[in-house]
Order: sequence, then structure tokens, then C-alpha cells
Amino acid sequence: MAAVIPQLSENAVEGMLNQEAKCPLVVQMVQYKKISDPHTNQTTRYRLHLSDGHESSGTCMLATQRNELIENGTLDNLAVIKVNHYISNQIQSKKFVVLVDFEVLVPGRIVGKVLGEPKNGPKMSMLFQGDPVKTTVSEECEITKNSSSLTASSATKSDNSSSLTASSATKSHNSSTRTASLASKSDNSSIAPQGEQQRIIFPIISLSPYQSKWCIRARVTRKTDIRNWSNKRGDGKLFSVDLMDESGEIRATAFNQECDRLYSVLQPKQVYLIRGGIIKVANRQFTSIDNDYELAFSSETQVEPCKDDNVHKLPLLSFRFVKFDEIPRTNRKQLIDILGVVEKIGELEHKVARASQRELLKRDLFLIDDTKTAITLTLWGNEAENFKQHGHPIIAVKGVRISDFGGGVSLSTVGDGQIHVDPDIPEAHKLRGWFEKQDALEIGQNLSTFSGDSSSSSNIYKNLVPVALADPNRKTETVGDNAEYFNVSGSVMYISRENCMYPACPSPDCNKKIADLNTGLYRCEKCNKDFPSFKWRLLLSIRVGDFSGSVMTTLFQDTAEKLLNCDVDRLVNLREQDVDSYDAVFDNVLLKSFIFRLRAKQEIYNDEMRMKYVCMQVYEINKLQYIGYVEEEVKRLASLPSPY
Repeated sequence: MAAVIPQLSENAVEGMLNQEAKCPLVVQMVQYKKISDPHTNQTTRYRLHLSDGHESSGTCMLATQRNELIENGTLDNLAVIKVNHYISNQIQSKKFVVLVDFEVLVPGRIVGKVLGEPKNGPKMSMLFQGDPVKTTVSEECEITKNSSSLTASSATKSDNSSSLTASSATKSHNSSTRTASLASKSDNSSIAPQGEQQRIIFPIISLSPYQSKWCIRARVTRKTDIRNWSNKRGDGKLFSVDLMDESGEIRATAFNQECDRLYSVLQPKQVYLIRGGIIKVANRQFTSIDNDYELAFSSETQVEPCKDDNVHKLPLLSFRFVKFDEIPRTNRKQLIDILGVVEKIGELEHKVARASQRELLKRDLFLIDDTKTAITLTLWGNEAENFKQHGHPIIAVKGVRISDFGGGVSLSTVGDGQIHVDPDIPEAHKLRGWFEKQDALEIGQNLSTFSGDSSSSSNIYKNLVPVALADPNRKTETVGDNAEYFNVSGSVMYISRENCMYPACPSPDCNKKIADLNTGLYRCEKCNKDFPSFKWRLLLSIRVGDFSGSVMTTLFQDTAEKLLNCDVDRLVNLREQDVDSYDAVFDNVLLKSFIFRLRAKQEIYNDEMRMKYVCMQVYEINKLQYIGYVEEEVKRLASLPSPY
């Protein structure tokens, strides 16, 4: 049955440009173009060409939080969409529109043509006329500057004018004065104190370093405690807040004097008018907020409570959740948001930090989501101490860090982490419904650890891959900057016995190689100390192979001792007193089969990119379980259609 294509809204394009059209609106997205800010490589934005069947415009931008719709193919050229919320503004005689909320009614691949006979409306950009690829650099630079600072402004209307939509400007008794508002009608939300010129409210998504005068209306969604810092340049203090409006979020930080001035002013969940400050490029390693920029409050920053009656329409929470099965492929340099069911709650533990020797509080949570993937989340400090939930609550955590440790992937909160227990959001309700339908919860994959060290654990037989997939000659682009983990079942084909042990620093938390000073003392450069003795550590290189190929990998102390079934002290004694027994320790391992947990990561060696493999865990094979795994694989392969 052919898809029913809805009728396009009449005069929708011109109405959006003039901020007079009421949502919802049905329009066609004729085509899109990816543009980049020439001053930074972090910004990716999409410019859209919209049509209502009679008029068309190429001055529409897609809100960055909706970029994924184009990137995953949901929004394609010629698609018919329903616009639920838009923002418009006029900058230097050019009218711009930002699509904030919309849904795809009919994909472009089904529509297959331009609907109606659209033409360019009055005062519209000529960017999409002709070949869109031929846009000049200077034109694209101007569009990126202006469109990245699109505001939700339009001229205010006098008392006898028609009513404005939810995204239009507030009413004003002076029709010659212009103002703007992102949220709704208000008599004071966009107006400065008496005696000052009325100001334009900018949506957060519009802020960029190119602007010097701006004002935002935003809700404080998170506020940190005051933190003290000290470095070579001196001492200081700071606190941060996360600000949110309908268009997006941004992180703002106050230092020293501004910290004292604004800390008591900004309160969580309250809405403020904020103007003045420094807009700079954000460091994504310390925030999960989807914004390329962040604010630094300065002496020019002014903050006042917003008394708009419609501030309740500003959102309270915003997340960009990453599914657990996607975490191993996620960039480790960025913080992420997660949503999961708490399957197990660990005990509160006391740890001592290696660097500062401070006592830390730690608690592990075992989480699972609807991809049947499990992962461990570590809480620290007050978050660990105050987490006293019972049963299986659903938690949404904003700003967690991904770490690779012990042969798996785990998560941990950082100073900016936010934990929301059983949040009232659609994603949490959906996950709760999935969890309650599970009669017997089955974990498809545990990213963090295996279930103990016993070889009877069935987890180690899942997702086994041939060694050939770890061939150093394969394309290294498949791994990227992140480490990749996989399990292989292979035999030990070769062991390097020369230099398999080294003298290491005797400190408990240091394993660096020491230097013999020939004075009876040994020096550790890392600890910057001299010691009268040292400890031996294993550093074993082996070749693992199966029917498909082989790969060289490195084993460190604990893993090497487990493979050799011999501790390092006994191995040192055998090397000095009984060479035959020493060689027998290695010979007993050769040609034996094990299951290896390998980590592959790119590194540069002698100016060449190469793959380095480290064995994180080694397991003896349980023959009965391994035969069961082989049988399942045979059944799976037999069920595949014949390629001939």
C-alpha cells in the first residue's frame, strides 16, 4: 500500500520566518547541507531547505541536539515533517529559523519528489539555488556565525496586533520597540529594568565566542560545591552551574571574586536572566553537556531572577543516554549519560588514594539495561555514602567516565556526576516495563568483569573470536583511539624466556624498573628515592595461535603467574639454582590451550602506528562447557542461508 503523504501547511515557511505561524506545521525538508564552523573543528551543524509547496527557504538550521536524526538516516532529503517547535530571528536583514522539535511523518525515500511548485520567498537566502556544493567559504563562514547565534526574537507587537505564538516575542505597549523571547508571552521576561534599553533573549544554543552582547533565560539544573585549587600560578576557588533552556544546555563557571559574589545568588531549579561573561570552547573531558562552548562568569556578569509566569515550561532534566552495548565503542575522552536498572548494590568500601593518600569512600553498583548488557558503576565520596536504595531502582546518571581496567569496561562518577533515582521520564518508564517483564533476567554480556576467576563461568565462552581478527596486519582503523577487548581460544605457541623478569621498585604502589647504583642501593626515578632492595616482577611475551593465525601479546605479573602456575619468587630461585626445572616451567605451558582476554590498542612506535596486545586475563578451558559452546556455534552456522 502506498504511503499517504499529508498536505503541507499553507504559508508555513513565510509564517515561520516572520514568527507568526502556529505549531504544529507540516512542511517538506527538500535537502540538507552539513556545514562546519571554520574557527573550530568541533561544531557540526546542518542547514535545511524547507518548503510548504508554494514558498521555500534555505535559511533554516537544525538544532544540534537533533543532529542524530540526520546521522542515523531518520531525516533524509525530501522528507515530510511536522514541526512542533521552532525559533526564528532576523540578523542583518536575513531571517533564520531553528527547528527545535519536530517529527518525521514520511521519509524522503518514500516521498521521492519535491511536493508542489515551491519558489524562493521574499528576502530569502540564495544558498540552495543551483549546486549547493558551490557555496563560497566566506558565505558559509557568515552563515555559520549567524546561524550558530540564531535567536528566538521577532518584533514585538502592539496591543491591537494579532496574538503571538509560543515561540514569538512578548507583547509590548510600545510597538516601535523590538524585543524577543524564547519561551512564551510575557510582559517582563524580555525587558530590562526601568531606564535600560529592552534586550533580546538569546537561546543557549545560539551562544558563540563571536557575540559580545547577549542575555539568556535559563534554569539552573545543577550546582556544585565550592572547590579550592592550587597550582604553580597560585591558589583559587570555583564553582560551576549547568544552565538549561528549551534549546539546550551550557556549563558556566565562576572563579574567585565571582565565586563569592554569585554562589549564594544561583540556586538549583530556579530560573534567571544572565548576561555578560566569557564564551569559550568547552573541554569535553570534563562535561557531558552537548555544547561546544561554556561560560566563564566575569565582573560584567549580571544575574537576576526571572519573574516570567511561564518559566515552568523550561525543562528540568535533559539527558543524552548511551546504551550499554554501545559503551565499548564510545570515545573515552568524553563523559556520557546512562540509564540502567540496579541489579546489585555493593557494600560501602574505604580506599586510600595513591597520590594524595586521602581516604575515599567507594560503592559499586551492578547495572543492566534493555540491551541485556551489564556494567559496573562506581560511586565515590558522598554519592557512595548517601546511596541507600533497596530493591531494583532505575537510575539516570549524568556525566560518568568510561574506564578500562582489569580486562573490562566500567563506569565511575566524577565530581560533576548527577544521580537521579527513578526519574519521571519516558525512557525510565520504558526501561521499568522491560525489566518487570523479565521472568528470569538473562545477562547477554558483562562489560566490566567476568563472574569470578573460575573457568566454570559460562561468560568466558561468549563472543569468542578467531585469533585472525587480532592480526596486526588488519586495518587498525577499526579500533581507533579506544582500546578493544575480545576473547580468543588459542594455544601458547611461543614464550620469550629472556628478560621475562625485571627488578622493580619495592614500594607497594609502584612497579617501575629500578636502576642499580652499584653502591648497594637501587634508585626509582618515579618515586625519586633510593632503596636497599627491590622486588622481582614478571613481564612475559607469548605468541597465541589457533587455526586462523597467531598474535604476540604481553602478560604482566598476576596474569603471567597464573599462566605459568608459578610465582615470581620461586621462578627466580629456579633460574639461579635449577635451570632444568626453570625451563620445565615454560615447557609445561607450551602447546596448551587457554581462553585469553586480550586488549588491543593502537600505539606509535618508531614513528609507525602499530597494534599492541595485552593479555588481561587467562582461563583454563572447561571441556564440557567449551563443547557446549562449539555445538551452539555449529547450530548457528547451520541455520544461516547457503551463499550458493
